Amino acid sequence: MKQRLEQFRTEDWVVVWVSIPLLILAAVIPQLLPKVPSSLVGETAWYNILLIFAIVLVVLYAGSLMLRRPTKGMITSLIVLFIISLLAQVVAKIPIVAHYGFESVFFSVLFGLLVRNL
Repeated sequence: MKQRLEQFRTEDWVVVWVSIPLLILAAVIPQLLPKVPSSLVGETAWYNILLIFAIVLVVLYAGSLMLRRPTKGMITSLIVLFIISLLAQVVAKIPIVAHYGFESVFFSVLFGLLVRNL
């Protein structure tokens, strides 16, 4: 029985387990979930950013515990990645950049490659 339960402790299954509560929240109370702000100006934007960060941190921590992986340094790494993703969002919203159709995903990859190679 224990061996059968251990098969559900792989990375693929852990993603399923941590996604279920998020999907339920999105189905039951979608109006309470934070939205990615279009700018970093204003109290509401920063509230949503902090709420998104908290949700990501909880999901990441729960997944690490389920996989029995160390959580040391997780918050520092998440802060760096979160700042890079926010920077990508801001750059993608610049009018000339948006005009040419560059999305935040493009800049996330670009900034990630930059950080990795420096």
